[in-house]
Amino acid sequence: MEYALLILSWTIVVIQSNLPLYILEAKFLIRIQRFILPLFTLTVLSYLLLYGLDLPIVLPIVFYIILNIFFSYGVNSGNFSDDLDIERYKGDPECVAVFLPTGVDAVPILYLRSADMILERDGLQYSLSYCLLCNTIHAYELPTIGGVPLEISSHGGSVINGNKVLHDNSGRYIWQQFTGKPISAAANGITLKEIETKRVLVHHLKSTYPDARFYSGRMLGPNHFIYSAIGRLVRNISNLRISKDRIDDRLPAKLPIAGVTILGDGTKAYPMTLFPPNEVTLIQDSVSGVNLTIVSDGTSVYAFSRSGLSYSKGLLHSGEESWNIDGRAVNAEESLPQLMLTSSAYWYMWVKFNPDTEVYHSSSL
Repeated sequence: MEYALLILSWTIVVIQSNLPLYILEAKFLIRIQRFILPLFTLTVLSYLLLYGLDLPIVLPIVFYIILNIFFSYGVNSGNFSDDLDIERYKGDPECVAVFLPTGVDAVPILYLRSADMILERDGLQYSLSYCLLCNTIHAYELPTIGGVPLEISSHGGSVINGNKVLHDNSGRYIWQQFTGKPISAAANGITLKEIETKRVLVHHLKSTYPDARFYSGRMLGPNHFIYSAIGRLVRNISNLRISKDRIDDRLPAKLPIAGVTILGDGTKAYPMTLFPPNEVTLIQDSVSGVNLTIVSDGTSVYAFSRSGLSYSKGLLHSGEESWNIDGRAVNAEESLPQLMLTSSAYWYMWVKFNPDTEVYHSSSL
């Protein structure tokens, strides 16, 4: 009995670490995780009652505590403020701007490295998450099942197919974070509705969208330092990736790209090296016969389903019409129509989920 309880306690610790899920990619492990805490508590109490406190049981307890303090991956909600608290951006001025029907929400990327978020604005609830392995951020409206909104997150950093998965508390409904597509039978046929996001420097966001509100929820915990270090390792070590697919060598594996999706027609990758910092870049192109213009202001990238745009005096122009660089109308009846764009994704993950993607080629690459 003593050895059985010790083996069970170590098995629970290993499952809590998510390593079996990374390796086996077995979705049933997601459903098991919600029973981890009561099962571990029962196992430890049983051992203590039968054999007392000794080193064999202390070790799994210590590892379990370490995992939950330094490697925990939580789900945060939070308040927003109209005032920018610059202290939250020390060390990393980059934030994600979430473009909602009634305004723009800004969240420091620092906070998304160690926690997903369930947020709300004017009755619209959404999930916001960042995958360190893919270098992508996605916001999705909470799905409604049976008339009830499901709070979805990675619940501890669950990963399948080398990318985070988003699921409800029961682990029954599961979606791929990169695509928003269902990967569990219960969620079959329900694709998550994506909300437009942009990665942008916070000062640039404040000047461009003066009415934006800024995240003012809980401060960073000790797990932030661990996940920031993991993010640096993933970014800097080209062979460090969790993907079982063959490598597509058209681009370097860890090269960040901006990926454009024409729904039902095709995709195309634009290396981020095409867009120098602090410079405005325009690329006239087409994807699957759809003419478009890729625009970068040096911090964010936009894709508009309109060709022939030019840039001068801080505005985009076409004939007598003009727009802000993000497509908002200045001297035009309507804003520029935007295409779905995934920014800064690592090439190896983009091509994993879009194997038939085109690649934009330029002499500057």
